[in-house]
Amino acid sequence: MIAAILALGLLLPAVELDLAGYGPPRTIASLENPEISEASGLAASLVAPDRYWLINDSGNAPALFAVDRSGATLARATIDGVTKNVDWEALDTFELDGRPYLIVGDVGDNQGVREETTLYIVEEPVTLPVDTLTIAWRLRLRLPTGATDVESLFVDPVERRVYLLTKRKYPAVLWSVPLEPKARGVATARREGVVSRIPRPTDADLAEDPRLGQYRGQPTDASMHPDRTGVAVLTYGDAYWFPRREGKTWAEALALDPWLIELPTLRQAEGTAFSADGSTLLVTSEGTPAPLVELQAEMR
Repeated sequence: MIAAILALGLLLPAVELDLAGYGPPRTIASLENPEISEASGLAASLVAPDRYWLINDSGNAPALFAVDRSGATLARATIDGVTKNVDWEALDTFELDGRPYLIVGDVGDNQGVREETTLYIVEEPVTLPVDTLTIAWRLRLRLPTGATDVESLFVDPVERRVYLLTKRKYPAVLWSVPLEPKARGVATARREGVVSRIPRPTDADLAEDPRLGQYRGQPTDASMHPDRTGVAVLTYGDAYWFPRREGKTWAEALALDPWLIELPTLRQAEGTAFSADGSTLLVTSEGTPAPLVELQAEMR
């Protein structure tokens, strides 16, 4: 049994779930498409059950891939007018004013040199395959602290804000920007708080993986539960569930001790997403073929 998740109260609407935790992780598919070689973001479709979207990170084509639960590729789509994947590291889906959207975060910065990054928002297509997605809007953003690597984001459509988590330095910092641009130009992110309760890597972690062990406690992806009761944060080691109590902010939720969600050893885990109904959490990794790992929610 994966570490327990206490019964949580929803913010909107005020309904209460009775979750006991998540069952053991199981690999449900293998992503055999050789183009999906450095999966860096995963998001559940809002228009079709059992459909998921993936992106690769820097050095790959600026393309999104739709896959099903068997791992089969349903579509490969580029974004009209976007010619380069500088460092696509984060992906999410959200509904706004009755329309389903995908948000792609070209926000990675391994070298710490990008003073400005970009979020691309496209409407999620209902029918597949599709070759091109049209930008609904884009957000240019910067952090007031300067160039910083960011590999995780989640959208809260009720608040109409995008939340971003930094990587590489302790503690990770939570930032946010408005989901919709209010004017032309670059949006300056607002500092919300820090995420300091994910365990730091041990000496054993560092010895086992000298390259990635140092980032074992750093966020590589995040997914908000569809009912807004919390966020799952993925690292190279495990995932962590941060429950959000009624009336609390995301900063307050992410400042508390999380619940551990143990994962199998993965090559480089950088993608996680709740299913659209919140009943499962999925995780994937860089590499070819990459596994699609599922953890089933268990009710009391």
